[in-house]
Amino acid sequence: MTSINEPEIVLKQKTKLFRFAAFALFVILMNAGINFFRGHIISFLLGLLFALTLCIVLFFIRQGQTKHIISILIISSDIFMGLLVFAEGLDMGGFLYYFALLFAIPFVLSNSKSMQTETIIYLTFTVLSFCICILFCKRTSTWQHLSLRTFPSRFTFNSITAAILCSVFAYIGIYFERKTKEELVEAKSRAEKQEQQVSEQNARLKDIAYLNAHIVRAPLANILALTSLIDETKVPDEETKELIHYLQESAEILDNNIKEIISKATYINS
Repeated sequence: MTSINEPEIVLKQKTKLFRFAAFALFVILMNAGINFFRGHIISFLLGLLFALTLCIVLFFIRQGQTKHIISILIISSDIFMGLLVFAEGLDMGGFLYYFALLFAIPFVLSNSKSMQTETIIYLTFTVLSFCICILFCKRTSTWQHLSLRTFPSRFTFNSITAAILCSVFAYIGIYFERKTKEELVEAKSRAEKQEQQVSEQNARLKDIAYLNAHIVRAPLANILALTSLIDETKVPDEETKELIHYLQESAEILDNNIKEIISKATYINS
């Protein structure tokens, strides 16, 4: 069997999810801190709620309860990023983080049993969220007062951060894909070695069976020959004749058993 054990797959999925969520949490807290110092209260509060959600996700991942965690992680990210875009306006560039999420989704779901269906669903939901922001959000915020002087610097910051997020997500995803591939190769190699060992063991068993058979059959042939000679050259009484008959019959049974052993050894080796 060349596949990785199910517990190993679950552990890798948990570790990968934790790293994705942890780095996203770091970026969210960094943005929340910038919004706080600049007085963007609504953006700051939304960032805190987003960070709190990711902290809960990280807690459940650490506890090993990964059921529905991917759904919560992706859907909550779409919702909070959309709210932040509406709270800040398109000119802030918050919509660029959708590209990082789109980039991360295939890597997050790479070990999922229903990867194709889930990937299509989450990608579609994320694209729809992005389209809603682009089509219905204004260039500047109507939720809070933002200084026009902050727009260029914030757009530049969000662009660079989104690019870094894509790079980190790509590294994490490729790293775990490579580790999984290496372990599959190692598992296949171990299986081939085990198969070779079994084949060599069967060959040795066959040789032992043939050797033992010849060792036993040599005196057995002598017994059969001698009993036949005694039976032909001497006229025994009825009791002796019966004993010779039983001796011949037992020798023939033993000979048949040896032939059966050789036959089975040949079958195992094949």
